[in-house]
Amino acid sequence: MDQQVHEGQATYNPFTLALYDLFVLGLSCRYVWGCRKSHLVGMFRRGMGGRHLDVGVGTGYLPARGAGPDTTHVTLFDANRHSLHASSQRLKHLQPTTVEGNALEPLPFADAAFDSASANFLFHCMPGTLAEKGVLLQELGRVVRPGGTVFGATILASGVTVTGRARRLMGLYNSKGVFHNSADTLEDLEAGLGGAFKEHTVTVHGCVALFEATVGTAEPEL
Repeated sequence: MDQQVHEGQATYNPFTLALYDLFVLGLSCRYVWGCRKSHLVGMFRRGMGGRHLDVGVGTGYLPARGAGPDTTHVTLFDANRHSLHASSQRLKHLQPTTVEGNALEPLPFADAAFDSASANFLFHCMPGTLAEKGVLLQELGRVVRPGGTVFGATILASGVTVTGRARRLMGLYNSKGVFHNSADTLEDLEAGLGGAFKEHTVTVHGCVALFEATVGTAEPEL
């Protein structure tokens, strides 16, 4: 599975990242997947806290626009060094820390180290079933303090509206190893969120599911 992770991340290099904001967050997001970029920006503005962890960083476009006056530091976690560099340059004003690693493995951060965490457009790029990818939701819940927020978005193949053009592009990306979401369903996403968090909401735009969750307090020992 590590090999699949690295093969998928190899798509993102300085050339493709220069086009990422326009084609992925702009044209594809709106006209293929059916979700306006403004929905993603709004989610980041609602969810980002003072100490924020962004997993699967892209170009840093969304945290750069979502950070509020209370956001003082961002930690960027990704398997791709090109993405980490591009994001850290964009987020210089937040003195970012960059960490390279595999999001399917335990995150190298202490419990409750962050006020918020995001995983945007990441799950559909991760190999495995949504149940297997759900380990990341558990980890995000661990590293965010009680009362903090975990949020993100993913492209689903079932349980949502998938147009013909979306189905075709999704099939192409899956065949190339860029996506691994042919079995990802809304039902499985809800199950993963429900297993990781007591409180969560999912909002669907086209075939994109936006999720927002609150990290609960630990149950007292009897």
